[in-house]
Amino acid sequence: MKFFLLLPFLFACASKPDDRDLDYREPEALHGADPAWIAAAQDSRGHYTQWGRFDEAARWSPERCWMPPTDHARLSASRDASTHGRKLYSLYAKDPAAYADETLEEAPIGQVLVKESFHPEQLPAGTLPKSFPFLSFEAQEELTDDHWMPYARDDAGREFKAGARGPLFLMMKFAASTPDTDQGWVYATLDTQGAVTAAGAIASCIECHEEAPRDRQFGLPPL
Repeated sequence: MKFFLLLPFLFACASKPDDRDLDYREPEALHGADPAWIAAAQDSRGHYTQWGRFDEAARWSPERCWMPPTDHARLSASRDASTHGRKLYSLYAKDPAAYADETLEEAPIGQVLVKESFHPEQLPAGTLPKSFPFLSFEAQEELTDDHWMPYARDDAGREFKAGARGPLFLMMKFAASTPDTDQGWVYATLDTQGAVTAAGAIASCIECHEEAPRDRQFGLPPL
C-alpha cells in the first residue's frame, strides 16, 4: 500500500488547538435560506463519500468553523483566539481534479467541497511514530478501509486521534451572479443528524475565505 499526500486543500486558516469544545456555535440563522441551497446541501450529504477523500490525512480545522445556534439558553463563551473550539477534519471534493488544478482561477459551477469534522481525542505521548505523517507499511495496514489517516500532531508535539463525528461544513459553487452568495459560493452546515442548520453567505465563512488566494479556496497547510 502506498501513502500519498495531495497538496491543494481547503480550510487552511489555522491556529493552536487549545479548547476542543464543539458546542460553541456561531450566531447564524437558517431563516431566509434558498430552498435550493438546502436541497443541494442535503443531496451532497448523501453522496459525498462516493467522491473519495481529497486527502488521506486528518487536519486541524480553522477556528471559525462553528455551527449556527439552536433555540435554547446557553452559557457565555469566549471569543478569544486561545479558547476557540477546534476539531480534526477530512475533505471531499465533488470535482477533485478541478480543485487540485491551481491554474484554474475559478472553481467550476457545480463544485462542492465537504469537510467532515471530528472531536479530537488526545493520545498518550509517543503513540505515533516519529516519522508521522509518513508511516511504515505495517502502520498503514492499521488505517481505515479507505486508507484515511485519522491522526494529527500539533505544534506542541501533542498527538490526537479523530473521535466522534462533528458537523459537516460545505461550500457549493453557483454562478457568480447568484444573489445573496459569496461570489457564487454558498456555505452550509449540517448537524450530526443530517439536518441543514445554515445555508447562504455565512459571515464567518466569508471573513475567512475572502483571504484565500484562489476563488475562496486555500492551499493545503503543512502536516
